[in-house]
Amino acid sequence: MRFNTIGVSDGISMGTDGMSYSLQSRDLIADSIETVMAAQWYDGLVTLPGCDKNMPGCIIAMGRLDRPAIMVYGGTIRAGCGTIGGVEEN
Repeated sequence: MRFNTIGVSDGISMGTDGMSYSLQSRDLIADSIETVMAAQWYDGLVTLPGCDKNMPGCIIAMGRLDRPAIMVYGGTIRAGCGTIGGVEEN
């Protein structure tokens, strides 16, 4: 069974009032995972986080649950490339 949780993108919320919710989202992610796992009586957990707040949120949830769990890290987002003023930037 698959379920999702919330995620706040720092890239989108940077410089806005939404940034004040970024760190809080880590605990909300952990709470939502723990809630679904406990309410549905799942036997184990595999998480696939994709952001710097999602990873600790998943690990916090794993620590709270008394079930087998693993986190599969999807990797770092590749840095973008572009040309600014005729100079290539990496």
